[in-house]
Amino acid sequence: MEPERGTLVGRLVRALDLPLDIAFNLPKTTLIGDVQVLVENHQGLLHYSPREVRVRTARGELVVSGSRLRIGSILPQELVVDGRILQVQLRR
Repeated sequence: MEPERGTLVGRLVRALDLPLDIAFNLPKTTLIGDVQVLVENHQGLLHYSPREVRVRTARGELVVSGSRLRIGSILPQELVVDGRILQVQLRR
């Protein structure tokens, strides 16, 4: 999501050189090899099983599939999934 050039918010974001995930509360997902997924700016855990974790985000549902999945940590703005990661998908 790129801010519109002519809008006040778009000009402000560019002028202050703010990251888009912070400026627009977008989810930021970091995959570390095939062993860990870090989700920042999440809106809650929807489902957990050892094969699938579903996380609510502002852009839809983030689905992490794999085996031996577990929640490494869950904080108000950050969620970590550990295990054997096979797929990460954003469902809108």
